[in-house]
Amino acid sequence: MIKAVTGPGSILKPTESNAVIDAYSAQIANWISEGEGYADEYVSIRFSRGCVFITEDDRFDSSRHSLNVISTLKQQLLNRGMDV
Repeated sequence: MIKAVTGPGSILKPTESNAVIDAYSAQIANWISEGEGYADEYVSIRFSRGCVFITEDDRFDSSRHSLNVISTLKQQLLNRGMDV
């Protein structure tokens, strides 16, 4: 990706481009680790729990329940010629 966007004729430099992509990815990962969803003009990431709670006091248990990540490409990205 970096080579493609920083190639001949580009004003973008690999070092700075890598730094931006790393910071962007790290922030999304941070939100995900806090259980937050994320959305921008290209993608939406949200979560759902696959579980049945046995009692009112039952809590999420990774051995019995699942955390599902749902990612959706938005129309802005699809309009850029992606064939999904």
